[in-house]
Amino acid sequence: MARCITAGVDGSPESRAAAYWAAREAALRGLPLRLVHAWLWQPLDVPIVQDREAQAQAAESLLREAESEISRRFPDVPVSAEVVPDTAVAALVGEAERATMLVLGSRGHGAVVGFLVGSYGQQVIASAACPVVAVRAPAGEDRAAVPEPGGGDEILVGQQGTPEDCDAVLGFAFETAAAHGVGVRAVRAWSLPTLYTYSPASMRLADEAGALSRSSARRCRRR
Repeated sequence: MARCITAGVDGSPESRAAAYWAAREAALRGLPLRLVHAWLWQPLDVPIVQDREAQAQAAESLLREAESEISRRFPDVPVSAEVVPDTAVAALVGEAERATMLVLGSRGHGAVVGFLVGSYGQQVIASAACPVVAVRAPAGEDRAAVPEPGGGDEILVGQQGTPEDCDAVLGFAFETAAAHGVGVRAVRAWSLPTLYTYSPASMRLADEAGALSRSSARRCRRR
């Protein structure tokens, strides 16, 4: 499968926003877009009528509607869509192995009818093999509105640890900045060492760099 940007959709305003964000990013990067919806027949232990065929058709209809809307608004972006027969976390983590980027809504339906709520989204982010972007839907009454791109002129990236520890996130930040034609600003937080983490060796290195703040700034700029 060719590398692509993959977006998870579940019918929520957040997943709709994620799909549009992913389509814009795919257009900027010259990549195809793949839409996926995880659906697995899991009968509920409740006394209600459960129609497997109807639920399968609803899942397919939800996905095709999203595909049609994206294709209409972004005619130059190749779009494919698939209902993945698996649980949400397993399906999305599997998709991340083949994607350049995985895009999700920051919130979604509850545990019974959807995914991307609380620990679900966290599990995907923690296990995914590619960068994961969480997109929020517009605030206010019109939750179904298509989010407009921000007007910022830079990509903000947080750095932690050594430069080698940050290679992946910094690489993604620079790739994204290049696609958008903006700059990159790296931020590194630091604080005075506690009594238990203080050591003469670490303070000596900081002194050689010109103080703690300069030492942190120097590590942030090394790449």
